[in-house]
Amino acid sequence: MTIGIFGDSFGDWDVKNGELKTISWPYIVAGQLGRSCINMCNGGASLFYSYKTFLENQSQCDRVIFLLTNPGRYTKPMYFENRQPNRKHVNSLSTVEHMLFQKGLSNIEKQNLEFLKGFYISQDFEWEHTACNLLVEKIRRVRPDVVLVPCFNFYQDKTGSTVTLQDLMDLQCKSLGVNLTGMDFIDRYTEKNVVCHFTDSTNQFVAQQMIESLQNGQWTCTLPDSIVHAHDVNYYYERKFL
Repeated sequence: MTIGIFGDSFGDWDVKNGELKTISWPYIVAGQLGRSCINMCNGGASLFYSYKTFLENQSQCDRVIFLLTNPGRYTKPMYFENRQPNRKHVNSLSTVEHMLFQKGLSNIEKQNLEFLKGFYISQDFEWEHTACNLLVEKIRRVRPDVVLVPCFNFYQDKTGSTVTLQDLMDLQCKSLGVNLTGMDFIDRYTEKNVVCHFTDSTNQFVAQQMIESLQNGQWTCTLPDSIVHAHDVNYYYERKFL
């Protein structure tokens, strides 16, 4: 019996510190249900990229969890000679501009990033939204039993619960005493003992919500008042030097 998980960084357990994989919610879900796991989540991945990996792999899976990221991300990963990992999904204009300031880029890498800069500047958001909504409809037709989980608020109305994974990340920051939203926080801090953007405690909570959602047939998460952590914020994050 196999669980397939498709989506972006909210399900990506492939981190530099391999031991963190074992505290990730996909690992916990598979272990508690006694199933193997095909985890195709990639940090920064577009909905189209995840949709393609879903079509290629879903037939091997008894159950499927699909994380719905926002429209507007570039569809393919970029490849770099001197980065580890050397494949990266560049998901926004701010990411492109940040990368263009990095040292060691080859001329072709700079050229490709300038292309992506133009892509993000000239985006047609109406087309993006329409195309991504059609992809979600196709995912449901292919797998009526799929559990769709919203990463951000764009797909709240399509999943069964208005709670998004970003909401859980915001609650995580609040529970750690941080007065910032989750995405603003990781712009300023590097994740240290964190995987899928979640701490060990938050991963445990998310895993239980995923298991209940698999049982119910849809994402049914409710937001608690707080998440109890065994460590302070400095254990999980360190300040970036900007």
